[in-house]
Amino acid sequence: MWKNYLLTAWRNMKKYRFYTFINIIGLALGIASCIVIALFIQDELSYDRYIAKADRIYRILWKTNWNEGQLYTPNILAPTFRREMLEVETAVRLHPPFGGASIVAVSGRAPGASDDRRFLEKGFYLADSTIFDVFSIPLIAGEAKSALNRPFTVVLTESTAKKYFGLENPIGKSITINNRWEYQITGIVRDMPKNSHFHADFFGSLTSHVSYWGEFYKNRHELWGESNFFTYILLREGANLESVKNRVPSMMKRQNDSRVHTSSFVFEPLPDIHLHSPRSIEGEYKGDIFYVYIFSCMAVLVFVIACFNYMNLTTARAIRRSREVGVRKSIGATFQHLATQFYIESALVTTAAFLIALFVIELLLPFATSLLGKELSLRLLMNPIGLGSLAVAWILTVILAGSYPALFLSAIKPTEVLVTARKARGGAAFIRRVLVVAQFAVTVFLLIAAFVVRNQLDFISTYNMGFAKKHTLILPIGDRTTIQNLGTLKAEFAQITGVKSMSAVTEPPGNVSGGYSFTTPTKPNQEFVMTAISTDEAFTRLLEIKMLAGTTLPVRNEQDSTVSYFVMNAAGVRSIGWTIEEALQKEINLNGRKGRIVGVMDDIHIGSLHSTIEPLILFSEPRKNLNELLVKIDGANVAASISAMKTVWNRVVPHRPFDVRFLDDDIDALYRSEQRMGTLFTVATGMALVVACLGLLGLVAFAAEARAKEIGVRKVLGATPQSIVMLLAKDFLRLVAIAFVIAAPVSWYAAHRWLESFAYRTGINVWLFALAGALTALVAFVTVALQAYQAASVNPVETLRSE
Repeated sequence: MWKNYLLTAWRNMKKYRFYTFINIIGLALGIASCIVIALFIQDELSYDRYIAKADRIYRILWKTNWNEGQLYTPNILAPTFRREMLEVETAVRLHPPFGGASIVAVSGRAPGASDDRRFLEKGFYLADSTIFDVFSIPLIAGEAKSALNRPFTVVLTESTAKKYFGLENPIGKSITINNRWEYQITGIVRDMPKNSHFHADFFGSLTSHVSYWGEFYKNRHELWGESNFFTYILLREGANLESVKNRVPSMMKRQNDSRVHTSSFVFEPLPDIHLHSPRSIEGEYKGDIFYVYIFSCMAVLVFVIACFNYMNLTTARAIRRSREVGVRKSIGATFQHLATQFYIESALVTTAAFLIALFVIELLLPFATSLLGKELSLRLLMNPIGLGSLAVAWILTVILAGSYPALFLSAIKPTEVLVTARKARGGAAFIRRVLVVAQFAVTVFLLIAAFVVRNQLDFISTYNMGFAKKHTLILPIGDRTTIQNLGTLKAEFAQITGVKSMSAVTEPPGNVSGGYSFTTPTKPNQEFVMTAISTDEAFTRLLEIKMLAGTTLPVRNEQDSTVSYFVMNAAGVRSIGWTIEEALQKEINLNGRKGRIVGVMDDIHIGSLHSTIEPLILFSEPRKNLNELLVKIDGANVAASISAMKTVWNRVVPHRPFDVRFLDDDIDALYRSEQRMGTLFTVATGMALVVACLGLLGLVAFAAEARAKEIGVRKVLGATPQSIVMLLAKDFLRLVAIAFVIAAPVSWYAAHRWLESFAYRTGINVWLFALAGALTALVAFVTVALQAYQAASVNPVETLRSE
């Protein structure tokens, strides 16, 4: 019996080779698109879930009366939770690598030696010794309990150890940080997986903090005013987070610092940080659950389009198959027999499509990995869940793609089709039209969405952020030796052709996170908080920031440290309640820095366009807290300018490797999620359009075949090939028009909701909808015209011979 089913299915597939080819290729392309999107979604959902205790770990955001959830928390927070919350098993503080990068070198080797190994490392974190308990990080060498319990000890990741020491055993050896501090290596850990919300290559002992930052931080290892740490807590098994939240107010009231009595905290579950955190700046790529939902819908839509192709072509052949059904039923075939036959045909087509899809994915994955910035691989599916998902997808495809022939055609009565085929033909034609409309409605929706996303990304790239970001280089300078030589470095850079100006800063726009509290005598009962940048007098000129009143920061030297000077942006002035004129010469105290406001500048965006402009203060502290050097070049010969700067750098500060990046690249990185979304939309839309046109090609071929005699008669009566093309095309173009009418309002609503996530956004232009409709109609017409013209070119003698 089963052999007969398979043999019959194979004969039908061979008999209709053209339709079988279109079905298999259409399904294969749709399935391949779905699997690639599914791999992307699986990677996004997997962040931090590899950690054994992930369901009990929470990151704490500090919420005060001036912010909704600050990522950087006080250094006293973790010890306080450990001591006062019975539900907390342990906690850990992480001090992120401020200043962009640290110089790491193997101790005992002179700079420039042939075996010198020194690199700029962006993954040097200071951490409590409890880091291994909270994150379940396994040590492959060393002891977790003692690895970080002494000052100036460090644990390296496996790849970092090989990078610096090769096959040598690094335990007991030392590395030098920023040409100043020597850390002894006490352990080696596995590399952090890529699906982690942060990545460290070094874990230095947090007890090094006091010595690391100097005398100012002596006896300041537990203060509410020292807010430069990420804080994570690990709850005990069975502990209730709500009980912890309820006890926070009473815990805060017992603290000695009056500023924290109004504080509260946001507890972020570790697995939710990557996709659900409200923080727009994480220091690394951050996803968004909203995009996961969108990509999931895209995968489903492309999959449905592919299945519609199969159903469309099946309905197109319904007349022939209905007669076959009638004959087989008249000689005793039952509904179950016929349904099984059609499902087996669907299973064979689906199996072939899956195999081709897997082959296509293997070819496309390197391209997808480069395009999406993720290491995607079919190996991610080689597990029970992945294989089970593929099996479920195969079953769903068989059922969905084979549902019409298996259920509808198998139920036809022999008398309906052996006497006349009118009923079957009418029903099949209606279903075919519905499926074509649905297929192209989905395609139009994806096309409009892709245009809207691309339009917003273009808007972002050209939006005036209030400063000139073009041709601005960023060089990390965050170590004492480089800062001491900064004057010489700037003087020699100034002699290079193409270098226009320079300015040293704590953090450049696009990567500013420092929050400072301040008070002013005019409002003695209020404490304000603003983002602040420590810089110099050249900052506003270099970035071409417009001054609204007063002057820029004055030139200062190291001896001029008794009085501070400030420049505030217009948003900051408004937040206090001053006018621009009133703000000038106002006295303020910025975290102990007493001085006056000497200028008010125009508003600039220091973050992404998802958020509104923040209040901002510029202040200067000669040779203090400077981590980056901004260099403006004229752009005439960028490569030559950078090469000359590298030569000067290696001569003036040979201890520090030369590293440079562009400011506009930093700004673009803020929209990495949107860029990936735009890429996926473009690819998925293109794939959906190809699959839809494949189905349309098959339908036109069938229509031309069914109307072959009519076309022959028309040609004998004088019809031209062009008129026959229009005869066949107009019905399909009418269906495309109906699809556009259905898809346009749905697309407008979805685009409007997505654009609302941006504080600054472009409008939804009508021309995007018109372009999507015109492009879809054009592609559909070309597809129809090519097949129709071929049919119209057939000699009528061949089609009318039997008449």
